[in-house]
Amino acid sequence: MPELQYCHTDHSYEHSKSQLAIETTYRVRRLSPETFVFWLHASSTSRLKQSIKTTLEQVQAHGISDPSANVFQLFRAWLLDRRQRRTWLIVLDNADDEQILRQSPNVTGHHQDQDQAQQSEQYLDYLPVCEHGTLLATSRNRAAALHIVSPNSIINIGPMDETQGIAMLQQKLGCSVAHSVAELSQLATELESMPLAMAQAAAYIRQRSPRCSVRQYLDQLSSHSTRLDILNYNVQDLRRDRGAQHCILKTWQISFDQIRRSRSSAADLLSLMSFFDRNSIPEALLHNKLLEHDEIPKPESLRQTKARPSFWSFFGRHTSPSPRPRKKYDKQHHGLTRNPGRKSNDGHRVPRKAATTKEPASSLEDDIKLVQDYSLVTVIASPPSFEMHRLVQLATQDWLKADGSFEWWGGQFMINLDEAFPEIPDVIKRSDICRSLLPHAFAAMNIELHNRKAALRQASILVKAALHVYETGADNDSQMMNEKALDIQVELLGPEHISTVRVMHNLGIIYMGAQQLEKAESILTEALDRCQELRGKDCVLKLEVLRDLATVYARTGRLVDAEMMQSRAFRKFRKRYGEEHVKTLDVMLNLTYTASMRGESREAEELANKAITIARKLHPARHPRVLRALHIQAMTCLAAGKSEEARRLSNELFLQSLEVLGDDHPDTLTRMCLLACTLYQSGRRRSAVDLLRNYAGKSEQKLGSHHLNTIGRYERLREWEAEDRLDESAQDRNETGNDIEGR
Repeated sequence: MPELQYCHTDHSYEHSKSQLAIETTYRVRRLSPETFVFWLHASSTSRLKQSIKTTLEQVQAHGISDPSANVFQLFRAWLLDRRQRRTWLIVLDNADDEQILRQSPNVTGHHQDQDQAQQSEQYLDYLPVCEHGTLLATSRNRAAALHIVSPNSIINIGPMDETQGIAMLQQKLGCSVAHSVAELSQLATELESMPLAMAQAAAYIRQRSPRCSVRQYLDQLSSHSTRLDILNYNVQDLRRDRGAQHCILKTWQISFDQIRRSRSSAADLLSLMSFFDRNSIPEALLHNKLLEHDEIPKPESLRQTKARPSFWSFFGRHTSPSPRPRKKYDKQHHGLTRNPGRKSNDGHRVPRKAATTKEPASSLEDDIKLVQDYSLVTVIASPPSFEMHRLVQLATQDWLKADGSFEWWGGQFMINLDEAFPEIPDVIKRSDICRSLLPHAFAAMNIELHNRKAALRQASILVKAALHVYETGADNDSQMMNEKALDIQVELLGPEHISTVRVMHNLGIIYMGAQQLEKAESILTEALDRCQELRGKDCVLKLEVLRDLATVYARTGRLVDAEMMQSRAFRKFRKRYGEEHVKTLDVMLNLTYTASMRGESREAEELANKAITIARKLHPARHPRVLRALHIQAMTCLAAGKSEEARRLSNELFLQSLEVLGDDHPDTLTRMCLLACTLYQSGRRRSAVDLLRNYAGKSEQKLGSHHLNTIGRYERLREWEAEDRLDESAQDRNETGNDIEGR
């Protein structure tokens, strides 16, 4: 008896499983022309019934013309008939929902007793297993497969590799569309080598050529505004079933609906997972669900809500980052709204039963198993986490928007992620946790939500993540996160709120580190003005803003004003905290720098020696604040003309930074430049030029060619190289003159 075979595939490669089944039928016909091949569509009950009826009509089965005949009995009898010595192959395509195959057909006829007996029979009972027949079924759902066959009868179809993906794209695009192998490789990677997605992309490009190229398609795929449009494009493939979906997103959404009907909590799990970064979704962040149960406001009413003006309009548009679309937040609903549930026949929302705040372990395991059976997620054992295809996430979010529950699940994602991040004082101490959550914070930054509570959670995530990435030297990422958080808080809390002022302060520090001193001065001035309005609520924040604004003044040459502001802040901090405190120490270091720039060498040296003593008393030897104090001390010695002492200190500082921070951290690069300056001033010019050239290259790689630090170092490098060439020319002339005199 032939073994019952079941072709199971990764959901993403649905197009390839059907093509493999088609190829199998052609090969069977070539090897055995007398074998009957039937194709039954199992995606729905109605299609399965129609497929069976059409099959009987094609083979002209005896009794099919009788309107009272039971077509299912006729079909089974025809398949089991051994007298005709016929062999057959049935392809049961898209058998994804086991509930369909386990249903009882709604038979009709005059034999009521037989009909009642047949109510207990299932569709599978009419597909007999016999020695002259074979069944080949295809499915995206492993659980459905296991309802029909044993595990060893399942044939798993894996993903295409890069070479196969490129070959498929080349074949689909043909010769009429210009492309390079590199572009096809990138497109296959972006589409994760999914056959249906690649066929869809190739058809889209081919039908719009020459106005659309592979490169233009990639650009549209990377754009949030056009990505869903091109992924919703419906491919017309004559070889595929006309009743099946030819669009990758719609194909997935059919499975989402099946999951919801089978187990709504599994659909909830999939909904929540779609907002995380696709890689390493932590299991620990998937437990808390459905915290509040208010009705979600309709998106139409959200768009009509009047919003505050952008923060950047308060002190000049010239300081704004790149324009972003304005959001309208729902200020009527202060709580996170819940999934509105399904619609009833009269159009009203029918709320679904609320889940508990924490799913039982067994329930979560059942949910995970179901979505894994549909090949929508991949389970990672250690640490316990999951992966999703990026396009599956897009399809899920598109499905949530159509369902009206995007806001709810986006808000739930924000709550879970914000709760997982350490609080601000602990971000630096618990950098390992922040590092693992950082990809999900980047995902949160790109989500647009209207709900007030969800948006404020989003801002909280971005502020904490921005602090972490700033400590790692990723200034650009920290800047983008703080800018978005500031926009949200200004709009929802107002520019005068203390939380908003703190983000202004953070952003001013980042601008200062990026040498964007005009922006830094504008935003810190605005923050200082807002601090005046706080009326003593947080005088420490006011002093910190004053301290950093004074540093901007010092860097822009206003040394007298800077020293006055720093002295004022120093007195206030010393009175409040004492001299041996980190806040007092920070202002002392700034005062040292300013005094050094003003040429007050003796005062600067005294302050530097005092600061390094306090820093080493408060912190371990290689703490960032100790390294900063050592940096200021080396700069003070350099400004005072003590080249050898400055070289010794800067060399010690550079080696420690290299070990603690790594060779590409912005602070390490700055200290490499300081070491080059001390070498140059002490007469080791060749070594200084080589070190500065190395620094400029690393700065360009880390910060970009347009960063002011990179530009400034390359300018200094050109100056040193020019001076070096002049010295060599003068030396050559002297040697020539001495040679002539000797002769």
